[in-house]
Amino acid sequence: MRTLAEMRDRCKRWLDDIISDSYDASTIDFGLEEAMNTICNLLVNDKFGHNCLKMVSSTVTLSSGVDEYQVPANCLRVAQVEIQSGSDWTPLKHIVEIRARTDGTPQYWVANTEKARHVRLYPTPTSGNIRYRYYGKPTFPTAEGGTFNNADGTGDDDFYFPDDFDTLAEFLCVAYVSHEEIQNNLPTGAFGSLFSTKYNELVGGAGAGVVWKRPTGRGIGEQQGGPQQ
Repeated sequence: MRTLAEMRDRCKRWLDDIISDSYDASTIDFGLEEAMNTICNLLVNDKFGHNCLKMVSSTVTLSSGVDEYQVPANCLRVAQVEIQSGSDWTPLKHIVEIRARTDGTPQYWVANTEKARHVRLYPTPTSGNIRYRYYGKPTFPTAEGGTFNNADGTGDDDFYFPDDFDTLAEFLCVAYVSHEEIQNNLPTGAFGSLFSTKYNELVGGAGAGVVWKRPTGRGIGEQQGGPQQ
């Protein structure tokens, strides 16, 4: 996985080849971050592409009388909600329409949109814990030596994207910064076409189960959440 500095350098070289304007680091970084967000949103909504994303968990302590709980900021989509019973976790039934229930095992409704991501429980538990399992979005690199898998470039990787993820971001960044024509929310010029070809290769590999090998012996990361404010 290339570092931020390496990705920026590649994008700048390609941009210098196709247009006369000069772009500073902040402009290219903005394009790379927009590309990262676009790719993650495409993958999480793809039948096979979501296999390229890391499943993360977050445990929330329930409060009496509260039926709506915040989803972590790095959540792309909630995949499952579980409730704790002793040392065990039991998956809750997902409902697609909000409907009040006053008894029985809680069920959950989730707002899986970019503007609102929260979970509601029916009936409302009075105490205990629930756990989200969700597809997480990486942090954009915060250091020159950082990557999409390791934002600050130190310690162990937090995410396990395949190596092609950086190439996808570079192609899409150049397409965005050079103002290629947009159709169906994606660029259609030379670099947009390169992006689409590489994306389809990646998703095809995900469908065949050959995207990449996850590190062994790692648990699912835990984050803390709380009631919706």
